[in-house]
Amino acid sequence: MIKKCFFLTLFLSVTVTATPFDFDFIQQVTGNGWLTSCFTNGNRGGLNIDNSPIVLKLDFPYTIEARSINAHWGMHHSQFNSGIGIYRNGQRINYSIAAGGTKNEPKITPWVIETGDEVKRCAFDFVGRGKSQFRIHYDDWWVYTIPGFVYDLVSNIWVHDRSWGGPENTGTYWINLRATHTANITFGEKQKNLGTIQELARPYLLDELYNPGFYAESDKPEILFEITTQVLACLDMDLSNACDYEQADACSGAGGDWASYYDPQLQATVGTCCGITPTHTPDTCQYSQQFNTLCGKNNEQNWQFASLSMPGIIKNYACPEKFSTLSTGTELYACGNNPYGLQNMQKITVLNHEFICVPDQKDIYECIGNNTFPLVTNNPFREQGEHIVAGSTTYECQENATWTTYHTPCLLGEQRINNETGLIEFCSPTQGWITDLDADEGACRAAGRLYNTIRWTGTQCCGDPLDNNTPQAIYEEQNGLGACLNNTPIMSGQTITNNTIINHQGQFYQCQGTPPSTELQNAGITPAHQGVCGQPLLNTTSSIHSICLPNGKWYQTPYTTVHQVKSINWQPLATQINQGCCPENKCWDGNTCKNPGEYYQIENQGYQCQN
Repeated sequence: MIKKCFFLTLFLSVTVTATPFDFDFIQQVTGNGWLTSCFTNGNRGGLNIDNSPIVLKLDFPYTIEARSINAHWGMHHSQFNSGIGIYRNGQRINYSIAAGGTKNEPKITPWVIETGDEVKRCAFDFVGRGKSQFRIHYDDWWVYTIPGFVYDLVSNIWVHDRSWGGPENTGTYWINLRATHTANITFGEKQKNLGTIQELARPYLLDELYNPGFYAESDKPEILFEITTQVLACLDMDLSNACDYEQADACSGAGGDWASYYDPQLQATVGTCCGITPTHTPDTCQYSQQFNTLCGKNNEQNWQFASLSMPGIIKNYACPEKFSTLSTGTELYACGNNPYGLQNMQKITVLNHEFICVPDQKDIYECIGNNTFPLVTNNPFREQGEHIVAGSTTYECQENATWTTYHTPCLLGEQRINNETGLIEFCSPTQGWITDLDADEGACRAAGRLYNTIRWTGTQCCGDPLDNNTPQAIYEEQNGLGACLNNTPIMSGQTITNNTIINHQGQFYQCQGTPPSTELQNAGITPAHQGVCGQPLLNTTSSIHSICLPNGKWYQTPYTTVHQVKSINWQPLATQINQGCCPENKCWDGNTCKNPGEYYQIENQGYQCQN
């Protein structure tokens, strides 16, 4: 019987920026039984491992490092040995055998083994007291083999001793297999979900899985892990063995505000609860120039704690007048007059998001652009196209997470009906109220952020009410951002006619062999035709390219090279397509292209992509 377990090792490097990292999913195979002696002839022949049993035949390439450690004490005989060998196509390509002495430690240095390679091991122990350990590991994980004894490695207690007399050639082995993945963790995340066991594991051990064991470790002491069916990581900057967000929630529940700061005297990061911790309970506000921290209350009498160690976090204060603060990690800035001499800000970029001070409000806002979340959940923020209006000044958040400031008498993109002319007018960032959006890109883009039926397509504005039922309502744009069909914008990357027609940089393309599009025929537009697979249409959007699948549907691919027709080797599921398009060195899994070495599993059957 082979037990199959999983072990996870994660190596995280967490800073205040988004940090990529690799992590290893370690799966453990264990087995036991009688093993062939390392001697060729009984107890006295030469050392040989060729006739030893195979303990593992590898379905994937790995890097292996093997060691054999023999250690004896007390009454013992000099005849003891153990060994490890790597075999390819029946030929030994590397091995290590140790015999005699009180302690031997032969090694196989890191060695790349290929798919189909075999691992053999042998053991011989003439003694009954002491122990002979055999170890094999992949990178940092050891496999122990103990000939002659069953040994509890956890409690360090002898479970069974065969006593004096031998030889004994029995043993137990543990073999660890590694799957490497890449992820990242960003500042402001409470927990990072690294994935499920099934997502992270190779298919080699996914069948007959039982009694799995998991653990995670990091080379960074400020990373904590939680292992359930998911693998989660969180920050523990003050090394208190508690997630920062858990401490913050507990502090908030008690009526305070939690943060961490660096104490140069202690040479450590310290966590504190402003308003609750005895050293941080001022009557109004308490500023420490030594630590660059500010603890105080806002207008709602809620505690606020600002620290250099918390970059990208906005805090509001009333000390006694209102002002706001923002940490960049190296400086603490203020918006509005403050009694502590903090430098006032206008615009500052932190972690690729631009923050702006609105002087009339004495508030700071974060622009997140087309991202999903702000750096910190509680930050006041605006998304792409959203505005802050303060008097005659409009602050608009752009797609690239930066602010643009306009001085206008109206809200950008806003529309109204002119009572004298009866025409619809739009607010322009440079001209005030206008009627023709084709003549003002800024007004068109601003209107598009308020109304999804209006878009700038490159040189014209599709959706302009002036163009309804006119020839200007139907057009393509060569090398543009989109096209216009009956005054409805069809942007680059959008498909029509049951996904058989795509707009690529302002022009329509049809998969060859599919029925004509009634929509385009009625509009008087003849699309270009594209064959199956082959060279994709490059840069349909910023990093996505378009290609026709064998079924006549458009497919968006991240790859720029020539694609070939690829098929799956199993009966497709309802959500899968039998044939797709992938580069030559990749496989089709029914939905996407997979790299060599990746796998797909259906029930108990696994499939691996190979060149």
